[in-house]
Amino acid sequence: MELKIYESVSGLIFDLAGTLLHSMPIHYEAWKEVFSELGPDLSIGMSLKTAGMPTGKIFGIIKSEYNPGFDVENLDIKKENTYAKRMHKLKVIDEVVNVVYQNNGKRAMSVGAGSPRKNARESLKLKGLDEYIKILVSKDDVQQHKPHPEIFLKCAELMGADPGNCHVFEYGDLGIQTAKSRGMHVTDSRKHLNQTI
Repeated sequence: MELKIYESVSGLIFDLAGTLLHSMPIHYEAWKEVFSELGPDLSIGMSLKTAGMPTGKIFGIIKSEYNPGFDVENLDIKKENTYAKRMHKLKVIDEVVNVVYQNNGKRAMSVGAGSPRKNARESLKLKGLDEYIKILVSKDDVQQHKPHPEIFLKCAELMGADPGNCHVFEYGDLGIQTAKSRGMHVTDSRKHLNQTI
């Protein structure tokens, strides 16, 4: 299935998890492993609701619901390390990655990821996408996270593109709302791809 891009678009911004990479099941496995040691189970609903948020922020939400004694910083590190050990299982999402191939050398491209820079960079490298997308803005590169637009605005700035001439490919509701709030074109990858956790 070909994903439509308007001719006026000069910059493409891709979310990573659930958009370029079919990584949501691996993230969910990592969440389950961390929580199996702590007690509460992270439901699929919570996982989908918080898609696009940095792990530390998600742990803050869960802490308020389950256990005020959670050490958010240590759990954040543990979850990301658990995910990193599973990255070898990553698969690309062909429909979206084809957009990358088709626009190579034609439009500026970037990744706006809610994950740590180290994991995001390694994920792109594992699948050879770092050869096509040189601009990466991770949760480590911004002060505010989705639904704040900083990550997308920084991608646009680094690409030299006006936000209104950018097209965002997103998996999570937060990212979709964020991009629309800045007048960016948006493709909800869930509508084009049969993806579930």
